[in-house]
Amino acid sequence: MAAIIVVGTFSSCGTDSADKDDDGDGVKNSQDAFPKDKLEWLDTDNDGTGDNTDLDDDNDGISDLIEIELEFDPLDSTNTPLDTDADGIPDVQDLDDDNDGYVDTLEVSEMTDPLDAQSIPLDTDGDFDPNSTDEDDDNDGMQIA
Repeated sequence: MAAIIVVGTFSSCGTDSADKDDDGDGVKNSQDAFPKDKLEWLDTDNDGTGDNTDLDDDNDGISDLIEIELEFDPLDSTNTPLDTDADGIPDVQDLDDDNDGYVDTLEVSEMTDPLDAQSIPLDTDGDFDPNSTDEDDDNDGMQIA
């Protein structure tokens, strides 16, 4: 009968203390946020999702891909593009920066503030077509002559 020899000890968290890298991802258990997951080792924003699968590593509301495209740091929540309406689309890519339903170019032409949701073009019937261009600005079915 063969004898079984146990080498090393096991900690209560389930990692092998004799093995400094249980999941074999090249990161020591003591530095690995996910010591049992070989595909993850870092969680920059501490949200429980590893950076390799997290779409927003710094949890600033802007996706990593957009931050990289715009040359911002996806791991630094203080280095983020302006997003006035906090909809996850930076103002440089957002057609409606204040999320009031009117596109920014229309607001500029109507001389309202595209960064202030309270500043909207005159639109008496609320159809998002300002009175200046709306052929039926009171929505009564009759066009303005």
